[in-house]
Amino acid sequence: MSIYFENEFGRVTIGHSIIKQVILPEVLASKCFRPVGFQAGMDATQVPVPRSLEKAIKINDENDRLDTTILLSVLYGTPIVDESMKLKKRIRQAVESATGLKVDDLILSVEKVHLDSDAKGKKQQEATK
Repeated sequence: MSIYFENEFGRVTIGHSIIKQVILPEVLASKCFRPVGFQAGMDATQVPVPRSLEKAIKINDENDRLDTTILLSVLYGTPIVDESMKLKKRIRQAVESATGLKVDDLILSVEKVHLDSDAKGKKQQEATK
């Protein structure tokens, strides 16, 4: 799928995968959130985006609107409302500056809770002593 618009240079087409590649680094930079399906140790720069991550970022471009839903896992103890508002602002700015498209609706759906992998590893090491 792709989105297109016309400007003084002609028709511009932007694929959904490009928009997802713009969104993914913003999500991973948050330290509190990760896309559902993203496992610790996965390479976020993989091209193409792994299939599990493709399903976590959904883009709808009907009626000249860019609507995006992102399925997330949140780090246990994160103040979800505050951090999600910051993340929405960063994603919206990144997509709009990289593509020139206006994001009409951006939904962050927290589906899971995860533990910090470093803290989890330390707890397991302490338990085995």
